[in-house]
Amino acid sequence: MRITYGISFDDFLSLQRPFTLRAGRNAGFVAAMFVCLLMVALGVIVGAFAGFCIMGFGLAAAVAAWFYEKRAVAAARKKYDDNLARIYQGIHCRDQRTFETTPDSFTMACNCGTVTRPWSELVRITDTRNLLLVGMKKGVEAIPKSCFASEGTLTEFRTTMMEKLNQGNPLPVRQFEFSYRRADFRSAAWLHIWEAGGRRNLFFFFIKAWGFAVIAFFVFTKLVGASENTAFWMAAGTGVGFIAARLLKANKKPAVPPARVYFDQQGLHVEDSASRMRFAWDQFIGYLENKNVFLLYLGPRHYKIIPKRALDNRAVEFSNILRSRVRLFDYKNPSPVIHRPAGAAAIRN
Repeated sequence: MRITYGISFDDFLSLQRPFTLRAGRNAGFVAAMFVCLLMVALGVIVGAFAGFCIMGFGLAAAVAAWFYEKRAVAAARKKYDDNLARIYQGIHCRDQRTFETTPDSFTMACNCGTVTRPWSELVRITDTRNLLLVGMKKGVEAIPKSCFASEGTLTEFRTTMMEKLNQGNPLPVRQFEFSYRRADFRSAAWLHIWEAGGRRNLFFFFIKAWGFAVIAFFVFTKLVGASENTAFWMAAGTGVGFIAARLLKANKKPAVPPARVYFDQQGLHVEDSASRMRFAWDQFIGYLENKNVFLLYLGPRHYKIIPKRALDNRAVEFSNILRSRVRLFDYKNPSPVIHRPAGAAAIRN
């Protein structure tokens, strides 16, 4: 089967992370509003003319912060759009590409040249709203669904790719199904923080909170004229507000469809409602483990979460295979190495 296609700007946009910044929703603005609220509360407590001035200053600061926030978000959106347009213009041969399948291989061609690869290079197929993403060991090819003459042609092509993906790789007997819970993401995040270099980000996070508190203390003591004791508690509230805002934002996780996972000595096969992916164990640069989850690292900050609760009575078997085939992840030296059993030291509580 031979397919000729181009990559439209809309197809390109469907692969990009959406612009999520919204006026009034980032942590810095929330912290600023919290400071303004504290100033208004302080004005009410002080009373008289001085309190009226403090309240007015707090309200004026809130209005100024809102307009600054709106302007900053608009500027960020423009920068985001301009950057995507620039990247799209830099895509080679975006208007004329071909993808051809044969019994033994698949070929991708454009004006830059032709590349033929055996089916063993195919590792995953992801089905999105606009595209079929053909994942190879080196690279991903995005094929728009609009290039197919009919739904039947698309189904035929998808079926062929799925058959080739599993060719010579029958699904292992060992399998399990699960849906992610918030507790899985929390446990994974803490494991990554404490064992994979995330402590540096946590340190800078608290430094930022301390910085907001210092600014608030300066505002209340130097500009508002509050006592040091009052300013201290106002500054502490500002720091806590900043931390709470960031934690609330971080707790919002995208919906992840239920997954089915197969494993054996050769690798891991993951499928859900949108994709099928096959990973050889040597594709993972390391793993981490605690009492709740396994983290399988594909990159220093990119990992797959396998909840232990889903493994049930296969947890020990999965753990033994993992320890014999994948090294413990070392964020200071993330390059793959020859793996050896890690033993009981692999478990972190």
